[in-house]
Amino acid sequence: LRRSPEGYTNAVDMWSIGVIAYVLLCGFQPFHHENMHTQFQIILRGEYWFPSPYWDPKSKIAKDFIKQLLVLNPAERLTARQALLHPFLASEVAQVAATPATAPQPPAA
Repeated sequence: LRRSPEGYTNAVDMWSIGVIAYVLLCGFQPFHHENMHTQFQIILRGEYWFPSPYWDPKSKIAKDFIKQLLVLNPAERLTARQALLHPFLASEVAQVAATPATAPQPPAA
């Protein structure tokens, strides 16, 4: 929404990952308002929260991951490398790596 002198950078993608992670964890958008102009203003101010009861069971690490991605200043936002090293993703990757892979079975004839 903001035009920067640098143009579109990877930082925009990291913001998008924050929005997507938010939606995946709770089922709704971090920025929403019925009035589109007001919604844009909310986004531009970076106003979001973790409403109860939807976010109550979510970990502090998950919330921290999102907080570090939905940062207005692109220079302060996590990079892709930093995001991959964040405890939220690192713990998920370790969990997947520790799970034995199983080949999909063909459907019964």
